[in-house]
Order: sequence, then C-alpha cells, then structure tokens
Amino acid sequence: MTNDNLEKQNSSTGKTVLYFWAPWCAPCTQFSSCFEAASNQIKTASFIKHNVDDSVSTANSFAVRSVPTVIVLSNGKEIARTSGSKTEEEFIEWLNSALND
Repeated sequence: MTNDNLEKQNSSTGKTVLYFWAPWCAPCTQFSSCFEAASNQIKTASFIKHNVDDSVSTANSFAVRSVPTVIVLSNGKEIARTSGSKTEEEFIEWLNSALND
C-alpha cells in the first residue's frame, strides 16, 4: 500500500482491515497465517497487508509504533486497532467483534 492507495482507501466506503508487518519481525511471520485465514473466512471487509519497510510514511500516517499492528477502517475512519501476535482463534474473534460494532 502506498500513500496514494491509502488516500483512496480512506475515502472509500465499506470496511477495510489493514495489517502492518515487517519481514524481519518474528511475531509478524507467525501472525501472517492468521491474517490470511481471516481474509479467506471473512468476506465483509477488504484485507490489505502493508510492509512498513516499503513505506514508513504510510505506517506513520496511522501512528503505527510496533508490528504486527492491525487497524480496522469503516468508511475510511479507524474503528479498531490491535498490536502484537494473536492466535488465529483470538484474531478472528477480535476481528468479528470489531467489524460488527
């Protein structure tokens, strides 16, 4: 995701799940399969992975201070955030709650 894509996403309607990660981050490596599983199960949102090393400014615009971080947007506005690795079950439970509030 680039800053141009970010602006489009912020002006879009619907729900988006942003996953900020880095290839050198061990917890990110573990969590990536959970994010992929959620993206395959949950069809009510768009899922986007963003490598923070590719665009630090994008991560900064969301005030991402650690990875992994997941942010849920609704109509371009942040409605939920979590940081740190979770199990697949924990993540999907948290995500369903965030998407349904």
